[in-house]
Amino acid sequence: GHKSLIKAGDFKFQSPISPLGALAILEAGSMEHLKLTVIEGSTIFDVADSLAKTPSLKLASTQEAMKLLQNKDLIKELDPAAKNLEGYLFPDTYYVQKETTAPELVASMVHRFKEIWQKYLADDARQKGLTAHEVVTIGSIVETEAKLDEERPVVASVIFNRLKSGTRLSVDSTIVYASKLNGKWKNDGKIYQSDIRLKSPYNTRIYKGLPPGPVGNPGLSSLQAALNPADTRYIYYVRDPDFNNGKHNFYVTPADFEKGVKKLREWEEKQRKAGLR
Repeated sequence: GHKSLIKAGDFKFQSPISPLGALAILEAGSMEHLKLTVIEGSTIFDVADSLAKTPSLKLASTQEAMKLLQNKDLIKELDPAAKNLEGYLFPDTYYVQKETTAPELVASMVHRFKEIWQKYLADDARQKGLTAHEVVTIGSIVETEAKLDEERPVVASVIFNRLKSGTRLSVDSTIVYASKLNGKWKNDGKIYQSDIRLKSPYNTRIYKGLPPGPVGNPGLSSLQAALNPADTRYIYYVRDPDFNNGKHNFYVTPADFEKGVKKLREWEEKQRKAGLR
């Protein structure tokens, strides 16, 4: 009498399991699935690589996966200026069943972003006169720069203060992204002079204002920081060498900033001599 209740699919049973326990799983249709996690700050390059490495999606290459992430039609009603799906693949864990296709999985990531946007961000953005494109672009920079949740609104304040004052953002993560886009990134964690000199609109050392679009996929806390920056006069920040958790020191004046940079460089030199860098 249970035959009609059993759903098709691949099933995984923990051992030992009773016949009734197995039957309950079969009736519930608890299919075996794979997990794919989009991490906060990951880029379309990272996501394309993960998609290509998921066997059930049957993608021939990372390039084939990357083509799916160029489908800006999925987000055009929310961000007509989007160049691709960068910023709109919401960081989360996605469960991939055997019959799930790669386009369906990508669409579910964008759908998740839209859910989050409508539930937590849309009203705030409307009240503040910010577009989704602006919020996600700023949020993506906050995500790549701030390691601590409590610093995200402060980093966002630096971005807004620089934009208001006409100061170049000069954010390292935008330089890295520009190099990746141009196939120049050496992927060794170092930024070279060739990266800094790269004439890309994403290079905020050269060009004023925001980059043309997001430089990664921000999580909710970074998006909220972009909408609710701290009220500060800070223009600069540099990593605090006294802490090993990504903490920054923030500064208003160039002189104080230079002192912070000097302290960090001295610490880095000590680390290098000790063979730790």
